[in-house]
Amino acid sequence: MKRAIQFILPLLALLLLQACATPTKLITRWHESDYAGPPLQKLLVIGAFQDDLMRRMFEDQFVKELEARGDQGVASYVYIQNLKDVDDEQKLEAVVKKAGADGVLITSLKSLDKEQTRVPPRTEWVPAGYAGYGYYGYYQAMVPVTTPGYVRTDTIARLETRVFSVQDRKLVWAGSLESFNPKAPEKVVRQIAGLVLGDMKKAGLLK
Repeated sequence: MKRAIQFILPLLALLLLQACATPTKLITRWHESDYAGPPLQKLLVIGAFQDDLMRRMFEDQFVKELEARGDQGVASYVYIQNLKDVDDEQKLEAVVKKAGADGVLITSLKSLDKEQTRVPPRTEWVPAGYAGYGYYGYYQAMVPVTTPGYVRTDTIARLETRVFSVQDRKLVWAGSLESFNPKAPEKVVRQIAGLVLGDMKKAGLLK
Protein backbone atom coordinates (compact mmCIF):
# COMPACT_ATOMS: atom_id res chain seq x y z
CA MET A 1 0.00 0.00 0.00
CA LYS A 2 2.79 2.41 0.96
CA ARG A 3 4.64 1.76 -2.30
CA ALA A 4 1.46 2.38 -4.28
CA ILE A 5 0.96 5.72 -2.53
CA GLN A 6 4.58 6.69 -3.19
CA PHE A 7 4.02 5.97 -6.88
CA ILE A 8 0.69 7.78 -7.19
CA LEU A 9 1.61 10.99 -5.35
CA PRO A 10 4.19 12.21 -7.90
CA LEU A 11 1.67 11.63 -10.69
CA LEU A 12 -0.96 13.64 -8.82
CA ALA A 13 1.52 16.45 -8.29
CA LEU A 14 2.35 16.53 -12.00
CA LEU A 15 -1.34 16.59 -12.96
CA LEU A 16 -2.00 19.45 -10.55
CA LEU A 17 0.86 21.47 -12.03
CA GLN A 18 -0.52 20.95 -15.52
CA ALA A 19 -4.04 21.87 -14.42
CA CYS A 20 -2.85 25.11 -12.83
CA ALA A 21 -0.88 26.20 -15.89
CA THR A 22 -2.30 29.05 -17.94
CA PRO A 23 -2.41 27.73 -21.53
CA THR A 24 -2.95 31.06 -23.32
CA LYS A 25 -1.40 34.41 -22.39
CA LEU A 26 -1.53 37.95 -23.73
CA ILE A 27 2.16 38.78 -24.02
CA THR A 28 2.09 42.32 -25.38
CA ARG A 29 -0.70 44.76 -26.08
CA TRP A 30 -1.05 48.26 -27.46
CA HIS A 31 -3.99 50.59 -28.03
CA GLU A 32 -4.44 54.01 -29.56
CA SER A 33 -4.54 56.25 -26.49
CA ASP A 34 -5.82 59.17 -28.57
CA TYR A 35 -8.78 57.24 -29.96
CA ALA A 36 -11.75 59.60 -29.70
CA GLY A 37 -14.36 57.60 -31.56
CA PRO A 38 -17.28 55.74 -29.99
CA PRO A 39 -16.87 52.12 -28.85
CA LEU A 40 -16.89 49.71 -31.77
CA GLN A 41 -20.31 48.17 -32.29
CA LYS A 42 -19.72 45.43 -34.84
CA LEU A 43 -16.48 43.67 -35.71
CA LEU A 44 -15.69 41.86 -38.93
CA VAL A 45 -13.67 38.89 -37.63
CA ILE A 46 -10.93 37.56 -39.90
CA GLY A 47 -8.97 34.43 -39.03
CA ALA A 48 -5.95 34.69 -41.32
CA PHE A 49 -5.09 30.98 -41.30
CA GLN A 50 -4.06 28.81 -44.24
CA ASP A 51 -6.35 25.99 -43.14
CA ASP A 52 -9.91 26.89 -44.13
CA LEU A 53 -11.54 24.75 -41.43
CA MET A 54 -9.40 26.41 -38.78
CA ARG A 55 -10.33 29.82 -40.15
CA ARG A 56 -14.06 29.10 -40.05
CA MET A 57 -13.89 27.59 -36.57
CA PHE A 58 -11.93 30.57 -35.27
CA GLU A 59 -14.28 33.14 -36.77
CA ASP A 60 -17.44 31.35 -35.62
CA GLN A 61 -16.16 30.89 -32.07
CA PHE A 62 -14.91 34.48 -31.82
CA VAL A 63 -18.28 35.81 -33.00
CA LYS A 64 -19.98 33.68 -30.33
CA GLU A 65 -17.74 35.20 -27.67
CA LEU A 66 -18.55 38.71 -28.92
CA GLU A 67 -22.27 38.03 -28.80
CA ALA A 68 -21.99 36.49 -25.35
CA ARG A 69 -20.55 39.81 -24.17
CA GLY A 70 -23.37 41.81 -25.73
CA ASP A 71 -21.36 42.93 -28.76
CA GLN A 72 -21.79 42.12 -32.43
CA GLY A 73 -19.53 40.30 -34.81
CA VAL A 74 -19.64 38.70 -38.23
CA ALA A 75 -17.40 36.00 -39.67
CA SER A 76 -15.49 37.10 -42.75
CA TYR A 77 -16.02 33.78 -44.55
CA VAL A 78 -19.67 34.77 -45.00
CA TYR A 79 -18.47 37.39 -47.49
CA ILE A 80 -14.97 36.20 -48.43
CA GLN A 81 -14.61 32.62 -49.59
CA ASN A 82 -10.86 32.90 -50.10
CA LEU A 83 -8.83 35.56 -48.31
CA LYS A 84 -6.48 35.72 -51.29
CA ASP A 85 -9.34 37.26 -53.26
CA VAL A 86 -9.17 40.35 -51.03
CA ASP A 87 -5.71 41.49 -52.03
CA ASP A 88 -6.12 45.24 -51.75
CA GLU A 89 -7.67 47.86 -49.48
CA GLN A 90 -10.57 48.72 -51.77
CA LYS A 91 -11.81 45.13 -51.91
CA LEU A 92 -11.64 44.85 -48.12
CA GLU A 93 -13.50 48.13 -47.70
CA ALA A 94 -16.27 46.82 -49.95
CA VAL A 95 -16.61 43.72 -47.75
CA VAL A 96 -16.61 45.80 -44.56
CA LYS A 97 -19.36 48.04 -45.97
CA LYS A 98 -21.44 45.04 -47.00
CA ALA A 99 -21.07 43.51 -43.53
CA GLY A 100 -22.05 46.77 -41.85
CA ALA A 101 -19.01 46.60 -39.58
CA ASP A 102 -17.32 49.56 -37.93
CA GLY A 103 -14.27 47.58 -36.89
CA VAL A 104 -12.06 44.85 -38.34
CA LEU A 105 -10.31 42.26 -36.17
CA ILE A 106 -7.59 40.16 -37.78
CA THR A 107 -5.83 37.27 -36.03
CA SER A 108 -2.94 35.40 -37.65
CA LEU A 109 -0.63 32.57 -36.61
CA LYS A 110 2.95 33.85 -36.56
CA SER A 111 4.70 30.61 -35.60
CA LEU A 112 4.18 27.12 -34.21
CA ASP A 113 7.24 25.89 -32.32
CA LYS A 114 8.27 23.00 -30.12
CA GLU A 115 10.46 23.73 -27.11
CA GLN A 116 12.10 21.22 -24.76
CA THR A 117 12.72 21.86 -21.08
CA ARG A 118 14.77 19.65 -18.76
CA VAL A 119 12.89 19.21 -15.48
CA PRO A 120 15.28 17.99 -12.72
CA PRO A 121 14.28 15.32 -10.19
CA ARG A 122 13.06 16.46 -6.78
CA THR A 123 12.25 14.86 -3.44
CA GLU A 124 9.42 15.89 -1.13
CA TRP A 125 8.17 14.56 2.19
CA VAL A 126 4.49 13.65 2.02
CA PRO A 127 1.98 11.85 4.27
CA ALA A 128 2.00 8.10 3.67
CA GLY A 129 -1.68 7.72 4.46
CA TYR A 130 -3.35 6.73 7.73
CA ALA A 131 -1.38 8.18 10.65
CA GLY A 132 -3.54 7.26 13.63
CA TYR A 133 -5.39 9.69 15.85
CA GLY A 134 -4.05 13.04 16.96
CA TYR A 135 -0.51 14.20 16.38
CA TYR A 136 1.22 11.22 17.97
CA GLY A 137 3.36 9.38 15.45
CA TYR A 138 2.62 11.84 12.64
CA TYR A 139 6.30 12.27 11.80
CA GLN A 140 6.54 8.52 11.33
CA ALA A 141 3.85 8.70 8.64
CA MET A 142 5.89 11.03 6.42
CA VAL A 143 7.72 9.35 3.56
CA PRO A 144 10.12 10.74 0.95
CA VAL A 145 8.72 10.79 -2.56
CA THR A 146 11.07 11.38 -5.46
CA THR A 147 9.79 12.61 -8.77
CA PRO A 148 12.25 11.54 -11.47
CA GLY A 149 13.64 14.08 -13.88
CA TYR A 150 12.28 14.21 -17.37
CA VAL A 151 12.32 16.23 -20.58
CA ARG A 152 9.12 18.16 -21.22
CA THR A 153 8.22 19.06 -24.79
CA ASP A 154 5.85 22.00 -25.20
CA THR A 155 4.12 23.18 -28.35
CA ILE A 156 3.84 26.96 -28.43
CA ALA A 157 1.56 28.76 -30.86
CA ARG A 158 2.34 32.45 -31.25
CA LEU A 159 -0.45 34.62 -32.62
CA GLU A 160 -1.03 38.26 -33.41
CA THR A 161 -4.31 40.17 -33.30
CA ARG A 162 -4.92 43.61 -34.80
CA VAL A 163 -8.06 45.73 -34.65
CA PHE A 164 -8.82 48.58 -37.05
CA SER A 165 -11.39 51.35 -36.81
CA VAL A 166 -13.31 51.72 -40.07
CA GLN A 167 -14.28 55.31 -39.30
CA ASP A 168 -10.73 56.46 -38.56
CA ARG A 169 -9.13 54.04 -41.04
CA LYS A 170 -6.35 53.20 -38.62
CA LEU A 171 -5.05 50.60 -36.17
CA VAL A 172 -6.56 51.06 -32.69
CA TRP A 173 -5.49 47.87 -30.87
CA ALA A 174 -2.77 45.23 -31.32
CA GLY A 175 -1.54 42.35 -29.22
CA SER A 176 0.59 39.21 -29.34
CA LEU A 177 -0.44 36.00 -27.66
CA GLU A 178 1.09 32.64 -26.83
CA SER A 179 -0.84 29.42 -26.41
CA PHE A 180 0.94 26.49 -24.73
CA ASN A 181 0.14 22.96 -25.86
CA PRO A 182 -3.08 23.90 -27.69
CA LYS A 183 -5.06 20.67 -28.00
CA ALA A 184 -8.65 21.94 -28.04
CA PRO A 185 -8.91 24.66 -30.72
CA GLU A 186 -12.32 25.97 -29.61
CA LYS A 187 -11.10 26.35 -26.04
CA VAL A 188 -8.01 28.23 -27.23
CA VAL A 189 -10.18 30.60 -29.28
CA ARG A 190 -12.37 31.28 -26.24
CA GLN A 191 -9.26 32.11 -24.24
CA ILE A 192 -7.93 34.38 -26.97
CA ALA A 193 -11.27 36.15 -27.28
CA GLY A 194 -11.50 36.62 -23.53
CA LEU A 195 -8.04 38.19 -23.34
CA VAL A 196 -8.40 40.39 -26.42
CA LEU A 197 -11.96 41.58 -25.86
CA GLY A 198 -11.36 42.14 -22.16
CA ASP A 199 -8.37 44.36 -22.88
CA MET A 200 -10.22 46.21 -25.63
CA LYS A 201 -13.05 46.96 -23.22
CA LYS A 202 -10.58 48.36 -20.67
CA ALA A 203 -9.20 50.60 -23.41
CA GLY A 204 -12.70 51.91 -24.18
CA LEU A 205 -12.83 50.31 -27.62
CA LEU A 206 -15.82 48.14 -26.75
CA LYS A 207 -18.88 49.01 -24.73
